[in-house]
Amino acid sequence: AAEKGEDMYGPFDSVADLMEALNA
Repeated sequence: AAEKGEDMYGPFDSVADLMEALNA
């Protein structure tokens, strides 16, 4: 999972989803 960033971003599918959540 680490290669997809799953361990870093947890429930977020991607860095883009993480940024959207932070900026919501």
